[in-house]
Amino acid sequence: MKKTIIANIIIAALLPFTGLLLLMAVYMLPTGKMVVNVSNSMSLIESEFENELAIDGYKATMTGSFTDCLMLEHAIYNENHSKLNQSMNMYRAESCPDDGEWWPGLSLRDYINGVEQPREVEYSRYWHGYLVVLKPMLMLFSLNSIRLFNLVFQLALFSMILIELSKKGYSRVAISLAAASAFMFFGVSYNSLSLSICLYLMLLGLLIQVYLDEKITKINGYFAFFLIMGAATSYFDFLTYPIVTFGFPVCVYLCMHKEKIKERLIKFAVFGGLWGLGYIYMWASKWIFSDILAGNSTIKDALFTVGVRTGSDTVSFIKVIEKNLSVYLNRPYLILLVLVLVLAIIWIIKDIKFVKKINILNSIPLMLMVIAPFVWWMVTQNHSGQHWVFTCRIFSLSVFALLCVCSQLITDKEGRKDAL
Repeated sequence: MKKTIIANIIIAALLPFTGLLLLMAVYMLPTGKMVVNVSNSMSLIESEFENELAIDGYKATMTGSFTDCLMLEHAIYNENHSKLNQSMNMYRAESCPDDGEWWPGLSLRDYINGVEQPREVEYSRYWHGYLVVLKPMLMLFSLNSIRLFNLVFQLALFSMILIELSKKGYSRVAISLAAASAFMFFGVSYNSLSLSICLYLMLLGLLIQVYLDEKITKINGYFAFFLIMGAATSYFDFLTYPIVTFGFPVCVYLCMHKEKIKERLIKFAVFGGLWGLGYIYMWASKWIFSDILAGNSTIKDALFTVGVRTGSDTVSFIKVIEKNLSVYLNRPYLILLVLVLVLAIIWIIKDIKFVKKINILNSIPLMLMVIAPFVWWMVTQNHSGQHWVFTCRIFSLSVFALLCVCSQLITDKEGRKDAL
């Protein structure tokens, strides 16, 4: 354990410097081809200015065009700033229409067309680590092609995870994951750059787990795994639905590892603490770097924003829950919810003889994950109230954890797997 602690401290110390070096490296890439590829996608981008829904009438199927345009302009912006200064401050140009209505898509279009823009702004409180992937991709593909790539790659990752879970005897966990994916709007996520980030991190984390679980366990690697997952989430993501990068992997861990209740609770708390530490530490390191290396006041700005986003002045907690769950109050999702509950009941009735007191106790950490999305909405009340069209996606964690509870209940103390 001493070696594990030392290893995690070293990893934590290296993460911010690695993140900074990666950003500076991709800012050395020429932007000419990137501009051409974004320009070739402008007709698609402009078509979503007025309506960015992948499925009309379902607000949670948004393509995230607003944030995606910010990401694209950050990727192609190339003015007279040093690589360090640009990496720290994340400058971009902004157009200011006569009516005062600012829309990042308009700024992106003006920048591509060489229109003189009245101001340059910075967005330094995020790492913008997505640029490590986005900038190289824009050298090869237009946004249209990237969306097609997203579709194929996300489906491939998801399929590999489901197949491997089933091969290892966790078919009910695989079914639970498939059911929960619908509540994350998995089928339309490929349309959005910003809303794909946490999905990719979650899928890659699960893929590493299901293929390398024995090796990770052997070297006590899950402590570093959750630390890195938290850090990677704050590095690559805007504040979208980050909790899924912890919730789904920890549920899979609890289903794959049959440990005593005391050990399960301790590891659940430690893994959660390490994920949270990685998330906060990595984010805070950006603020510190920005202030020290670029002479900004990012810490002050970030703390003010954190206070606003976790505030409850603008909307009540009950209203936040109503907004986030409202996307599921339609016929397709009500039918899906009924099917999920029926599936859970069938599993329990089918193997009721295996439901024992020890299984109920072992399921406590999973039960806590069922309510985790509601805790997240409460902590980030302002943010979840304003951006419910995508923060709603973390409800998928409740669905997954609930079905995992049913799987855990019918697993006996000898470690009987959940194969159908």
